[in-house]
Order: sequence, then C-alpha cells, then structure tokens
Amino acid sequence: MNSRTRPTGTPITAALAQAPAGPVLDLSTNVPNPGLRFGKAEVLRSTLLAMHGDASFTIKDASPVYTEAKKLGVVITTRQEGKKVRVWRIS
Repeated sequence: MNSRTRPTGTPITAALAQAPAGPVLDLSTNVPNPGLRFGKAEVLRSTLLAMHGDASFTIKDASPVYTEAKKLGVVITTRQEGKKVRVWRIS
C-alpha cells in the first residue's frame, strides 16, 4: 500500500489566485449561437409532440417512430402507402 498522502483538491479561491491574470483565449461577444442540432431521434420526438388532430406524416421506415413514441408515452398508428408509411398520433 502506498503511504504517501494524496491531495484532496484545491479550494476555488486558491485556484483562482494561481490562475493567469487574463484569459488564455481571445473571447468574442455578439456572435450569434448556431442553435440546437437535431438528429433523427430529436426530429421524431419534436414532431410527435407537436402533432394533434388529423396531422400525419410519411416516413420510409416506421421502426424508429415506434421507438420514440414508446419513450414519450405516445400512441401512434401507421398505414402503408406505397413505399412509405403514414404515421398518425392517437394520444
């Protein structure tokens, strides 16, 4: 077993006192935020949450829609339309 003592951390004030006087990187202001990035799952979730009434959408594969609907607790129904699947939100 190693008998040397290990540091338990430095208090924030002591760490700030050891920090350099100015920022290491040049900070910029008034640059707009690029916004959120949406992947397929986030797009499906936001679409399912926004749906109401007779709203529906089509998609090639309904498998990810069922997965996201189950995570959200949303009931959906689907019907085949040619090579695509139409999705409706029931509740």
